[in-house]
Amino acid sequence: MKYNKIILAGGNGYLGTVLATHFKPITKEIIILSRHFKATDSNVRTLVWDGKNEGEWVAELEGADLLVNLCGKNVNCRYTEKNKQEILDSRIDPTGLLGKVVSKLKNPPKLWINSASATIYRHAEDRPQDELTGEIGEGFSVDICTAWENLFFSFNTPKTRKVALRIGIVFGKSDAVFPRLLNLVKMGFGGQQGNGRQMVSWIHEQDVAGITEWLLEHPEIEGAVNATSPNPVKNAEQMRIIRKAYGIGFGLPAPAWLLEIGSVVIGTETELILKSRWVLPKRLLDAGYVFKYPGMEGAVQECIAEKKRLRDGLGNALLVIAIPLLFGLVMRFLFGIDSWNALLRVMSVSFLFLVPFGIGALTIYLSNIRDVEKITYRIFIPWLPILALLTLTLAFAMEGWACWIMALPLFLPCASLGGLTMGYFRLKKHKNEKTFVSVLVLLPFLASPVEQAIGSIPGRYEAYTFIDIHASKRAQIWDNVTRVRAIDPEQDKGTLTRTLGFPRPIQAELNYNGVGAYRKAIFSKGLVFHEGVESYLDQRSMHFSIKAYPYEIPSTTMDKHVVIGGDYFDVLDGTYVLQQLAPGTYRLHLYSHFKLSTTFNFYASWWAGWIMRDIQDNILQVIKQRAEQ
Repeated sequence: MKYNKIILAGGNGYLGTVLATHFKPITKEIIILSRHFKATDSNVRTLVWDGKNEGEWVAELEGADLLVNLCGKNVNCRYTEKNKQEILDSRIDPTGLLGKVVSKLKNPPKLWINSASATIYRHAEDRPQDELTGEIGEGFSVDICTAWENLFFSFNTPKTRKVALRIGIVFGKSDAVFPRLLNLVKMGFGGQQGNGRQMVSWIHEQDVAGITEWLLEHPEIEGAVNATSPNPVKNAEQMRIIRKAYGIGFGLPAPAWLLEIGSVVIGTETELILKSRWVLPKRLLDAGYVFKYPGMEGAVQECIAEKKRLRDGLGNALLVIAIPLLFGLVMRFLFGIDSWNALLRVMSVSFLFLVPFGIGALTIYLSNIRDVEKITYRIFIPWLPILALLTLTLAFAMEGWACWIMALPLFLPCASLGGLTMGYFRLKKHKNEKTFVSVLVLLPFLASPVEQAIGSIPGRYEAYTFIDIHASKRAQIWDNVTRVRAIDPEQDKGTLTRTLGFPRPIQAELNYNGVGAYRKAIFSKGLVFHEGVESYLDQRSMHFSIKAYPYEIPSTTMDKHVVIGGDYFDVLDGTYVLQQLAPGTYRLHLYSHFKLSTTFNFYASWWAGWIMRDIQDNILQVIKQRAEQ
């Protein structure tokens, strides 16, 4: 083995795990000092300590090649007085204890590396800070770093070389900062933070381990050493690199004021994001250390590759579904404002065709380009935010089930069409992708005022059904036409209307037979049709007007977009004709006329006709059953 023994104080955390993994194949024994016991893993053994008092662990430091102190409370919290004290104590107490122990050992560790922070330098946007010319900053975090290093270097350890490793923001596979930044990118919030000009001094986890081993091999190096990449970047560039590596072209920015609010909500400090850390590893570079990941592009690619890109996991779903879903919800809200009906309406081509088109385009724009290359992805993945929109609008009673069943045959193919259109631009690598997607998602706003200015064109349509009935006399049939007695629920055969949740027919009885007669056609859920006979041939034909008054229909009975007698749909009249086909066999015809007032009657008339025929078939089935008894 290359090394005999390595001690990692506070080594069960993230960086301790990185170092243990790195040294495990080349070290005889790794001992971790931790507050919590952990089972021995091959040559990695955990000893319990409290970081304040000496114990059995002291003897293990004898003859060690390396001692690394990684102790310290996470600074990702609000700087309350309590947290400030814990941040300080969690660093000072273990460092002071280790200093006393190392000072009195007969054969102390050859090298003691104390984990420190590159945030010790001032906020710097004007020039980089290094170990020789860097300026120490001000504020709580800097005070902690200064006190920590001062204590570390105060101990007289002639047999132990000491290095304070001022570590930058660590990019790693499973923890540290990078997974959190990647999650922001996945959810569509991967834009710059603050003004985006603050410098980010970062380092890949493998270089942290590499530097640690390199310092063991270079006894001439001691004192403060910056452990950061030689190529820091601005925050805006950092987020662009991560978005590009993940295959996403857009990320919402987070202005400073929003970060201030968010930091209070999630319990952290904006300093962690907004402070400009422009730090260079001058001593490492001058002494010849070669970084494995000198550039952020390579480091990010390695982190993402190690995670197997997670493109089919929850992170991708959050991004590809959440942003288009939010777009759909906003559009539904805006198009549903009654006072804006002169410009925007839900019952319009602009909403029913162009909104799902925009959802599909936005979904593919946000997707990884490798996924976009698959035509099945471009066709079907845009359906996911559509189905999520359906679920939410139903859950919050923004839309009724009937409306969604009728809208889905439009929404799904239009979303696919939007996905295919945006996919075409992305696969062509058109330089104006952002412009194209912006135009596509804004199309509803551009088209709707024009559509409303043109207005709807009312249309009159007919629904026709018939049924053959076996009866000895016309009267057996006709009596059930003029007086439809109470219909039991089990007699309801209206498959479509039942699926849509529409009211079912219950009863309809004329007050007398002849012109001028009247009856209420009573349906469930409070729906009533007022029917007045306008022409009548006894046992042969009856034509009647039909009127439904929206104010009589409970608001919970039908969605306002499909309510009978409302702005878009109304039933006008009906006609029964009884025709004898043969002795004992009759054909009962039922005609009805309805009116539509939309800009998409070509589609709405198909659904309205199907619904009317289903209702009529249902009634005819009841008449047939009763007449043939």
